[in-house]
Amino acid sequence: MYDMLRQNTTFLDRIRSYRVHLICWFLFISYEIIMVGLISNTFASISFYTAFYTLNIALFYFFAHQIMPRADSHRYYRYILLPAGIGGTFLVYYLITILLDVLLSDVSGNWNQLLLGYSKSSLLRSLYRFLLFVGLSAGYYYLTTFLRERQRAEKKEREQLLAEIEHQQTQNELMKSQNTLLKTQVNPHLLFNTLNIIFSTTRKMLPETADLIMVLSDVMHFSVNIRDGQTESPILIELLQVRNLIYLHQLRKSGRLFMDIDYDELNLQGVKIIPLVIITLVENMFKHADLSHDDPPAKITVAHKDGILRIIAENHRQNRVGFSNYAGLAEISKRLKRCYGQRVEFKLFNSGHAMFTTVIAIH
Repeated sequence: MYDMLRQNTTFLDRIRSYRVHLICWFLFISYEIIMVGLISNTFASISFYTAFYTLNIALFYFFAHQIMPRADSHRYYRYILLPAGIGGTFLVYYLITILLDVLLSDVSGNWNQLLLGYSKSSLLRSLYRFLLFVGLSAGYYYLTTFLRERQRAEKKEREQLLAEIEHQQTQNELMKSQNTLLKTQVNPHLLFNTLNIIFSTTRKMLPETADLIMVLSDVMHFSVNIRDGQTESPILIELLQVRNLIYLHQLRKSGRLFMDIDYDELNLQGVKIIPLVIITLVENMFKHADLSHDDPPAKITVAHKDGILRIIAENHRQNRVGFSNYAGLAEISKRLKRCYGQRVEFKLFNSGHAMFTTVIAIH
């Protein structure tokens, strides 16, 4: 019962999709029958109307969907294919009209009156009807082609507009991130000058402290010197700053912070990515991961293979993972989706009961 209802619904939906065609044919056929009948004061049988209008409608759609597309797709042979298609179709059409005349006259019993055979009048009548429906078919074909092309152009314009909007949103987001970073610094140039003075002062007496100051200065330079509107930067530059960040945090924790980073410089030559993604991922691990385990330690792996850039972050979970942890990762995912769209995959995994893994793949 359910299958029957579903089939009926599908049939009704199909009829609705062709309702414009059905209405137009109904109005056209009604107009022709009424006007010709009133002028000639005679009406043919239902079988006559059914047979010939079925033939003419079939001619209409055959010419619109078979002859015209083939002739239109071969630009250099259009003037050969189109006349050949019209001539061949008319020959078949004329033979069918003769056959229908014979069959209908045999059924009605008026053979001498309706049988036209190969007479001139039958040829002219068939040619007139053929050209009428071929002309209507050509008009229908060019109208539907024009509407399809306009829809395709409008779709392309919408896609280009959406791409421009997404690009603008990406740049706006990057500028917001940069402005937020700059707001946390009273005067970057004053800060760097001060760090240089401290570095020069302590370089001879405290060389380790001087190195630490230089590393901190490099990290700050990287964050501040990202150009406004820059969408991508070499990934090796950011990975160098990631190493500096890990070094700074390990010093702060007196070596009790265990985190490794694994990548091949030759493998990543020329690879670019939107700035601050890996740094933000690492900072999120500093805030929310348990980095006190050395077996295994937390690890960042970056590799480029077969046109896919993969960034994998693995770390021990803290006993309590707050909402801010996922909010930081959600912000990274949002930036990546906005810049790379469907070309990026962002996945989170809970490996066992203690490990947490983040996987980023950019095609």
